[in-house]
Amino acid sequence: YPQGTYQPATSVTRSLWDTRYRDPSWIDSVIRLLPRMHAWVRKDYPGTKLSISEYNMGLGVSSSRRLQNVIEADTLGIFGQQRLSLATFWPEDASPVPGPAFAMFRNYDGHHHTFGDVGVRATSSRQRRLPVYAAQHGAGGAVPVMVVTKTGHAERSRLTLPHFRARAPAA
Repeated sequence: YPQGTYQPATSVTRSLWDTRYRDPSWIDSVIRLLPRMHAWVRKDYPGTKLSISEYNMGLGVSSSRRLQNVIEADTLGIFGQQRLSLATFWPEDASPVPGPAFAMFRNYDGHHHTFGDVGVRATSSRQRRLPVYAAQHGAGGAVPVMVVTKTGHAERSRLTLPHFRARAPAA
């Protein structure tokens, strides 16, 4: 759970992955939670899958439902990128289940199409402001790409997908 005041609020997810981000809470340290957990597993329990039994990254960070959905979409992308096998969202009255964020990964079109089950490397030169995540359906299926705009306004960016031939421009 978030432990401090984050500016901007969307930076709350950086403690999950960023190996240089000093958490602005009472912890006042670099947390790098998921890389740290992976290191523990490699050292002491090779092959063990990682899970987080309870989390809510938007709790106490913002009362805005829109912003809580942005935070959750980023969190879910990070979980996939960092190879987390299971995570349990814990809703609270101040931060209920951010349904639209989950829908982007589990039912983005209302017809039960999902994000994908095979991780695809995706990077952004502005990961703190415009993170990007990708996955593929099976070994040769579609490759949905999730771009999370954390700035609160429209962003323009070039998206490069090596080994993928686009059929049309995307917007």
